[in-house]
Amino acid sequence: MLGLLDRVRARGHWLGLALLVGVTVSQLDGLVEESMPNVVEDGDGIQAVTRCDKPGPAWFASRANLAYRGGRLDDAAWLASQAAHAGATHPDDRIDYANLAEQYARLATAWRIGFDPETSAIDALPAVREAWKLDTVLGGELAGALQERLALVAPQAALDFFAHDQLDEAEQALAMVELLGIDDARMHKLGIAIAKRRR
Repeated sequence: MLGLLDRVRARGHWLGLALLVGVTVSQLDGLVEESMPNVVEDGDGIQAVTRCDKPGPAWFASRANLAYRGGRLDDAAWLASQAAHAGATHPDDRIDYANLAEQYARLATAWRIGFDPETSAIDALPAVREAWKLDTVLGGELAGALQERLALVAPQAALDFFAHDQLDEAEQALAMVELLGIDDARMHKLGIAIAKRRR
């Protein structure tokens, strides 16, 4: 049983978390009795989790979701991986958490490539498209930023693919431009040029 001072401190910690995830105040005492996790962070995100009692998989999964929604994708992958090893009793649950961690990790990788200013448009486009697909499956929380990035790289990728005589890839990039509703005179000319080159 926790001492009075420990309970007060822990209750204050859980109150802060409750504001994030919608836990009611009446539920806090039970949560404190169950575990006292403490997320240690710095400017780059979550570094470690310390606790008196080990948090359960649901705790890690909910924090993974919060990290994902905040764009901290490496943190989301790490937290989801911890959920897979945090005492899930059913094998299917462990598999689900492991798959979730893999999706977050793939999204983090695709995001880094697609948003790196040093990445060429030809390499950025497939990475951002992959990130968009994964984000859609995970909840679509990052759709706005991904669509903005696609709108930036897709037209340039279409031109670059055409310049390298990669007509199929140029047409795919052009289709993405049209899907995004971008009105660009260069793309109209490019469509005509692709059709002529295929003759």
